[in-house]
Amino acid sequence: MRFEQLGETVRRDPPPHCEGAPKVIRRGFFIGTIRFHGERGYTAVDATRAEGKLQIIPPWRCTKRTGVSREARAAAWEEGRPAVLEAEEGQRGRRTLFEVAADRYPDEGEQGGTRFLAARFERRPTMRIHRFAYAFGNEKTFVCDDELTWATVEPPGPFSGSASFLRSARPKTWIGSLSVELPGAGSVPLTGDDYTARFYWGEPEQRPGY
Repeated sequence: MRFEQLGETVRRDPPPHCEGAPKVIRRGFFIGTIRFHGERGYTAVDATRAEGKLQIIPPWRCTKRTGVSREARAAAWEEGRPAVLEAEEGQRGRRTLFEVAADRYPDEGEQGGTRFLAARFERRPTMRIHRFAYAFGNEKTFVCDDELTWATVEPPGPFSGSASFLRSARPKTWIGSLSVELPGAGSVPLTGDDYTARFYWGEPEQRPGY
């Protein structure tokens, strides 16, 4: 395939509290032979043209900031910084990630201010496979305290079940029945002994699905 740019190149500066060169985004079309057959028949593509984009993402140096009070949480939300909960497990050639972020002010047109993302990244000898699932929920699907010491999540489909985070446990606890249906992989558990979790104030660029 070849890429043909359509329109101007977009540059995005680092988010607040970060330093580095801008992200460069070029939108356009990929033209050529595009054939794909998904595992377990979840999808199939046979086309000669597809809309897409090229991104150049430089490394950013960010100052870590955390909320410790109701006032800090309100200030973080006013700055557009979501509360982000991440859980991750990794094995040889495979990594599974779950993320949820809560915004005080959801973007116009979205179903809610809470975003859920599940992803599995796999490496095979000549290729890499990225599987994703997204969902949006209301305030009841992600509940936490002001100091970010505990949280419960119960996202809508394609997720099922629920999970809880407790920072005061030793080690940090991430337990529950949460799972997700991923394309070509079927039902994937998102909790268990192999998962580690963290809870922090994120930056706008760190919202799941950005």
